[in-house]
Amino acid sequence: MPPLEQLPAAYLDSEAKRAALEQEVTTLRAQVAWLQRKLFGLGQSERVDRDQLQLQLAELEKLQAQADATEPQKVA
Repeated sequence: MPPLEQLPAAYLDSEAKRAALEQEVTTLRAQVAWLQRKLFGLGQSERVDRDQLQLQLAELEKLQAQADATEPQKVA
């Protein structure tokens, strides 16, 4: 390969663009891998769903207790 000074400017430009695109591909692949782990990975979705349901159940119990406390007492 000839020294850099002898290479045409268009070739140097295309090499710089290629290097930038390779870096972008590497970055995008890392982002896709991260998103796949978050969306599909490691069986965590079931645990998160169970935890979320526990939070919702606790919230419903709290609302029911508040409703029971504010509801007028029925006389039989």
